[in-house]
Amino acid sequence: KAKKVLENFIINNPKSIYTLKATYLLAEIAYSQKNIETATLLYKEVLACSIPKSENWNYRNYSAKKLASLYIDKKDFKTALKFIDLACKKFPLESFCGNAYAQDHIWMADLYSSCYNGQGKNKKAIEVLAPLMFNNRLANNSELVKKLYDTYLKIYSKEEMKREFINSYKTLNFKKEKSGTFINITPTVLIFNIKVFVPAFSFILDTENLTDEQQKQKCLEYIKDSEIYNLAISE
Repeated sequence: KAKKVLENFIINNPKSIYTLKATYLLAEIAYSQKNIETATLLYKEVLACSIPKSENWNYRNYSAKKLASLYIDKKDFKTALKFIDLACKKFPLESFCGNAYAQDHIWMADLYSSCYNGQGKNKKAIEVLAPLMFNNRLANNSELVKKLYDTYLKIYSKEEMKREFINSYKTLNFKKEKSGTFINITPTVLIFNIKVFVPAFSFILDTENLTDEQQKQKCLEYIKDSEIYNLAISE
């Protein structure tokens, strides 16, 4: 019934700004019914839709990412990368919500890394995944962390991983920038030569009450409590 309503809406309102959304919903219905060929065509129709930019803009972003996933499933990584690039560069997500952007970063990293791993470019996959290894409390990154861990194991031994994370404190660096009365602190560590931001909000905002050494200790505690750290050092 919903499918028929959407199809009639598109036929009767070809120039409506909601035609884009209706086409996307039809694609979702086809995908849920495992009609992959129809879903693929409909997602592509969303991308080709000539409706002006509106609140429905993000359906192009979603469609590009869904198409990337479909081509990843087919192991056509070259085509998948083209759609990921479309989602990233031509149809980037637009939102007022930090959580939405955080989830989008994870989704994009997952898609890119799936392609790179599929092409045997494991180090390139790690370069995409590693910057998101620590939970920023805006979106769940557990699946990404597990994927990163598995990708590490394709290149490094378990002992190398364990040693790298245990010794990561030696590379801990704090960049401080003053903006008015506020001091912004950006802590980073190097993991296999990739700089990773440590989003430890609990101590970053407490610049007045903690000494530099206390902030460093708080950061180290944050790292040691992280999912990726505990996976790396586990026996």
